[in-house]
Amino acid sequence: MICLGIETSCDETSIAVIERKTDLSLPIILYHKIFTQDEHIKFGGVVPEVASRGHLQILPAMFQDFIDNSKVKMKDISHIATTTGPGLIGCLTVGSQFGKGLALANDIPFISVNHIKAHILSVKINNKIDFPYVAILTSGGHCQIILVNGYNDMTILSATADDSAGEVLDKVARMLNLSPPNGATIEECADEFTTSNEKLLENLFKQPKFKIENTMSFSGFKSKARQFINQHPNILKDDKLKSDFCKTFQVAVFKHIIETTSNSIVKLDGIDTIAIVGGVAKNKLLLTSLKNKIPNYNIVAPPPNLCTDNGAMIAFAGIEKVCSVDNFDTELCATSRSNWSVEE
Repeated sequence: MICLGIETSCDETSIAVIERKTDLSLPIILYHKIFTQDEHIKFGGVVPEVASRGHLQILPAMFQDFIDNSKVKMKDISHIATTTGPGLIGCLTVGSQFGKGLALANDIPFISVNHIKAHILSVKINNKIDFPYVAILTSGGHCQIILVNGYNDMTILSATADDSAGEVLDKVARMLNLSPPNGATIEECADEFTTSNEKLLENLFKQPKFKIENTMSFSGFKSKARQFINQHPNILKDDKLKSDFCKTFQVAVFKHIIETTSNSIVKLDGIDTIAIVGGVAKNKLLLTSLKNKIPNYNIVAPPPNLCTDNGAMIAFAGIEKVCSVDNFDTELCATSRSNWSVEE
């Protein structure tokens, strides 16, 4: 199978082609390009209409680059997979209609892919792991802990009650005037950690408590961060204090994820692998902390370029979907959906 994947769920435009051999060895990425729109930085967040128009401009040019510079030809493609949800409905429509047009014009089966399932399965592109496993999805829009038995068999064990981990990392980066304002700059700033402000930051971020078992919440961390920054405005100019704050903030957020994961998997049998996926999975501290705090499991993650939204994970998820059903035909009638649970 050689699948072309298209991703346009938010502000990343991406096209990839993945080949999977019949011996089910690790897939081969034959082509992969990602373009991240940067015009949203000045707005402090993604503007849906701007993002949709960006995909309209970028996607045709990216596809032309694939035609001109890839060794793969359209006649080699066996399937075309496109994100149809969840995401920003205008952005999803641009990508899915482009993919359907290609499928119709070339008489190739079209695959409708769940964006979240694609993230969850992305870890299998570079890691030889089998079902079942537990996935920790951490991104700007989602934070869930999921039992993965197969493409059509996923169960949410835990989810955030409010903000996602990636969202609070991005927003706190913006509060600190880190540029560009995203969670990755929090990690970079935290690398200069000195412990010189240990007493000042002690007990700043306390673990939230819930009546609902295995529920995560990150809005409290964001509120505490805003309160501290307002009370200590010198943090914007004091590099040592800013670095110590970022490290303390990261540790608290990741501790919450790890403890919830531990509670979620304690009653599961036959699980030996935990995959960390999504944009925040690029954070080295999170991966190291998971390995230290949950040592009896095989902890895996995709490479950094497969953690953020990308076409390779869409193409691979499309292949997994086709392999999970008998006599797959085509899904040209699939509609774009802003909400779409992995349990559906």
